[in-house]
Amino acid sequence: MEVDHIIPKQAGGTEVHYNLQLLHRHCHDQKTACDQAVRGTHDKRHVIEEPCEGPTLMHGSEAERRG
Repeated sequence: MEVDHIIPKQAGGTEVHYNLQLLHRHCHDQKTACDQAVRGTHDKRHVIEEPCEGPTLMHGSEAERRG
């Protein structure tokens, strides 16, 4: 678990308890990426993982078209 600022500090958020929440590490990474995309910034020090795409099931004719 990681402590997250609901309103990021870069956007004017503070350390008050009602601006803090606990998130899973992966969820925190995703929220941070969204927060940065909204602000138009990119933090090169923070590694962001992309969500995995799950396997898809294709029916016969669809699988043949995709090869």
